[in-house]
Amino acid sequence: MNWDAIGAIGEILGAIAVLVTLVYLARQIHLNTNEIRASRVEGTLRDQSTYNRMLAEDPDLARIYWIAVDDVEKLSEDDKRRWLHLCSVMLRNSEIAYYHYRQGHLPDPIHLSREKWIRRFMGTSGFRWWWKQYSDVLDPEFVEYVDRVLADDAT
Repeated sequence: MNWDAIGAIGEILGAIAVLVTLVYLARQIHLNTNEIRASRVEGTLRDQSTYNRMLAEDPDLARIYWIAVDDVEKLSEDDKRRWLHLCSVMLRNSEIAYYHYRQGHLPDPIHLSREKWIRRFMGTSGFRWWWKQYSDVLDPEFVEYVDRVLADDAT
């Protein structure tokens, strides 16, 4: 065997090693992407569950919620402040979920579930009270999205 043949074998082995490395890296990227998606789904569902748990465990907060969704003006000033913060928690969670969806890390079924929630909760007069005053603190793309969902729901 001459040196040219040994060099050619070396190049072939090097090419195979590069190919194996690329396949390995592609697999690792795929697994990492799946882990990111799973993490985003879990986080989104956990945030919603935490919010629901807050209402279930705090009767006073639940009372504020059910009064506010119908008519915020029936709340005392202190209760309005709690409503403001409760809406802020809900909307930040939704904003984060929307961001993850836009990044491709939240699957359509979870996003569509959140969209149904937007239609139900954000269509209430209590939410609209908050939205008119404070939506400017949210990401403009998210605000446009919510406005579009609510407009579609109204038609």
